[in-house]
Amino acid sequence: MDRPAEWVCTLPSGEEWDRLTQQLRLSARQAEVVRALLEDMTVEAVATQLGIRPDTVKTYLKRSYQRLKVRSRAQLALRIMSASIERTVAPPGDTRPGGLRQLPRVR
Repeated sequence: MDRPAEWVCTLPSGEEWDRLTQQLRLSARQAEVVRALLEDMTVEAVATQLGIRPDTVKTYLKRSYQRLKVRSRAQLALRIMSASIERTVAPPGDTRPGGLRQLPRVR
């Protein structure tokens, strides 16, 4: 039986998540919503967990998309993970927005 491929990624936790979302310029609430949605929660489940309305969750998500210049949850996940990877390999003191930088070409 063929099953669709599943993406598995581990989000940074604790202080690393906080540093990453600050670097990406997400508010604390946007970071909470983004994390919950990337952990495969539904909008309704996130709303219940945070004690807010589903429309409010959608607003936080929309603003996060705008801030990170993405259009879908898949792009959002890739943006978060690429920023996390870049943060790991970026030289000390590299504080460019979003943690993204152009990597040197390998010859």
